[in-house]
Amino acid sequence: MSLLDGVKETLTNAVLDKAASALGIESTLVKTGMKMFLPAIIGGVINKGGSESGAGALLDLFKKDGYGDNNLGDLVGVFGSPEKTSGLLDQGGNLLSTIFGNKTSGLVDMLVNLTGMKKGIGTTLLKFLAPMVINKLAGHASSNNLDANGLSSYLNGQKSGIMSMVPGLSSFLGGNATKSVGATASRNTTSTHTSNEGGGGGWMKWLLPLLGIAALGYFISQKGCSNTVKEEAKVTTNVVKKTTAPTTTKKVATTNTTTTKAAPATTTTTTTTTTTATTTTYSLNANGDIVSGSGSVLGKKGSYKIDAKGNLVSNDGRILITAANLSGNLLSKIKAALGAAGTGVSQQQMTTMFTNMLVKKAGAKTSYGLSKIEFNKENHKISNFSKAEVMGLAAALKANAKGKIEVRVHTNDGKNAKDNNSLSETRAKVIRDMLVTLGVSKGQISAKGMGNADAGKASAGKVEISIK
Repeated sequence: MSLLDGVKETLTNAVLDKAASALGIESTLVKTGMKMFLPAIIGGVINKGGSESGAGALLDLFKKDGYGDNNLGDLVGVFGSPEKTSGLLDQGGNLLSTIFGNKTSGLVDMLVNLTGMKKGIGTTLLKFLAPMVINKLAGHASSNNLDANGLSSYLNGQKSGIMSMVPGLSSFLGGNATKSVGATASRNTTSTHTSNEGGGGGWMKWLLPLLGIAALGYFISQKGCSNTVKEEAKVTTNVVKKTTAPTTTKKVATTNTTTTKAAPATTTTTTTTTTTATTTTYSLNANGDIVSGSGSVLGKKGSYKIDAKGNLVSNDGRILITAANLSGNLLSKIKAALGAAGTGVSQQQMTTMFTNMLVKKAGAKTSYGLSKIEFNKENHKISNFSKAEVMGLAAALKANAKGKIEVRVHTNDGKNAKDNNSLSETRAKVIRDMLVTLGVSKGQISAKGMGNADAGKASAGKVEISIK
């Protein structure tokens, strides 16, 4: 079975209808857009995996990120969850960058030009379809035990059929990365021709090129009305045309007539194109959730971690943001939010950090939010916590008898503000008592319930250690 047929088999009407609703796109647009967008993505995959080395890179991607048919089992369920939908689109964006690199935006421009679809919808549709293609291909490779040579052969066998389904796709993929299909980034054309009246051969010399240009324009844009060069995410095009109109002078004498015609119009066209690239941004909100630039929650607090390669992954190992897309500032904030639980920090490292805080070493923090501490909502006893953090804190306090801290607990689990104040103070005392059990002097620790005064911290159930 071809890759295209395999993906179509997965994308049933029920899946497409659910996806359209979740993505905010009309169902008919999704179904008709697939006819052009799916082959375009598959064409990019074929272009990338057509060589043995390229196919090997794809196999490494499948293995590293866990792609396969099992990910396509409950697509209706995926589109029933805003979080899962957002995660799928972010994953699709990363895949498009892997497959097309800096040609991704040019691909969007080409496809929306061919289909008449709005660019935003086209981008979303590509992000939706990319994981479908990669998961299906990974499943085929796994079930048929394909090595790099086998995978490249499988892809190359479909090349001619796929490339013919999208006008200009082959030249787009094979051309320079800064070009859009059917147009160069900068073009200067000057044509001059002079003909005598009645010279049929002269007329053909300029008529045939015009016909050729018209035919090329048809394939570039079925609307036949655009001469704009499109590139990357945003394109500014300036076209300057200078035309000298034909002139005719006729002299009439007694015995003869002389007619002189100027050459057809001379046209000089200069096209200047500038490109602005687009990027995807992520942030960490007050609740500790990872949020995409569109405001969608990519990962809830407690559902993600940093893996050994520096990628942000879900607890089940699915990549949410690749290491390359994690900015230094965001990575620092995530590591701080995760604390020892998510970054592999040892108990000794935590002991050193808390010691520096207690002796008020220059540059040391004055407060620290525990990354992981959970309470049983019935008896309010601690049900889970980061051992490296708590044991490190206890060790630092025992080694520095003069050091004092205040445990501050925020919560919104109560019925009202009064209940939240009482509940948070109870939990703060539970943490104090746990540290005392670990050998810390009770006089070094005070406990304070913060209630829900800080809505963001209360919603996250934040527990802070503040130096006194």
